[in-house]
Amino acid sequence: MKIAALQALKYRNFRLFIGGQIFSLIGIWGQHMAQSWLVYELTGSAVWLGIIDAANALPMLLFSLLGGSLADQLPKRRLLIYIHFSGMLLAAVYAFLVFSDVITIYLIVVLALLGGFLVALEYPIRQAIYIEMVGEEALTNAIALNSATFNLARLVGPAIGGYLVSAFGVAWCMAINSASYLTIIISLFLIKLKEDRTKTRRTVSFRRSMKQVFIYIREQRPIKGLLVLVAAMTVFGWSFMVMLPVLAKEVLGGGALVLGHLMSAAGLGALMASILVAVVSNMFAPRTLVFTGLHAFILSLLVLTFSRSPLVSTIGVSMAGFGLVLFYVNANSALQRRVPHELRGRVMGVYALIFGGMRPFGSTQMGAITDWFGIHTAFVISSAILALSGFLVSRWVPPVPRPAGTDALSAKERH
Repeated sequence: MKIAALQALKYRNFRLFIGGQIFSLIGIWGQHMAQSWLVYELTGSAVWLGIIDAANALPMLLFSLLGGSLADQLPKRRLLIYIHFSGMLLAAVYAFLVFSDVITIYLIVVLALLGGFLVALEYPIRQAIYIEMVGEEALTNAIALNSATFNLARLVGPAIGGYLVSAFGVAWCMAINSASYLTIIISLFLIKLKEDRTKTRRTVSFRRSMKQVFIYIREQRPIKGLLVLVAAMTVFGWSFMVMLPVLAKEVLGGGALVLGHLMSAAGLGALMASILVAVVSNMFAPRTLVFTGLHAFILSLLVLTFSRSPLVSTIGVSMAGFGLVLFYVNANSALQRRVPHELRGRVMGVYALIFGGMRPFGSTQMGAITDWFGIHTAFVISSAILALSGFLVSRWVPPVPRPAGTDALSAKERH
């Protein structure tokens, strides 16, 4: 009997890609942990931690549309090779600066901006290449397995990074991250994709390219509805993570240990959702799972609103992480199944802009509401807005998605 959770792994290209990516992601998360430690060691300031995080996120707001436009006009595999090679060099430079003891907080800001720029280009290209590796049949499963890989690396990478920092120093995390890029670069060289017959050899300007996709989104209510729902979830849903220190200290009366439990619970819930989608992706339409994830997250906010128990709150946070990932994985899949192939990269660029670029706005509004009215009021307002958004968008997105026009891959391409 075939294991539904591993459906996408029957395709050789996807096996190569996911195998190379897991080691690279562990290296990236290890460096992320080491960078936070380095910033705090250099400055002793929580403000600088926020500035570095903003420097990582800002390029997504500015350049994700460019990444989407490139994905629709140039070979995606080649673009990913260039981007990951640049990431390897950037991590090597980072390691050299730390080893040489010339690193400063201002250099870290520059490195964070450059790293964020590469992520902003890579994200829409990577999302758009999955269907070329596995076809529409296993698309949701591929996205879910990628999410599971990401969340597994998020659990393992910082733990390895913490050991390396304590045993050998911060610089070794950057050096090992640089070396870990080789796995994804080699896997991309080994991947073989068909020539994209829909891509013309003559490129168009970025302005014209984006005008085409925005006209398309405006005229397609299902696409517009899904993107509106992603925006609502990003601003009023994902931002709850920023408030976990407030929940741990002010509501539960705990400290760093309680906060650590809450953050681990969110990561565990996210990983469980990724695995669940991988298992049931061929049983339910992505639209069904999108709204299931939304409802699960709203319920988790209501649990957190009324809970004063560390155990119940931990369960609520785990439910929130579960609902978020269930929502985002299937919103991504639902979008890709509905858009024509020649626009997929640009639509994923818009998705990346909303998902990554709007997160700072969400965190800001959640912080302001929490300061003014309290965290429980913030949770109630967020859940009400999400419920209303879900009700309105459900009328825009039909239950049965329109085929994206991409045929399943041949048996030869699977192996």
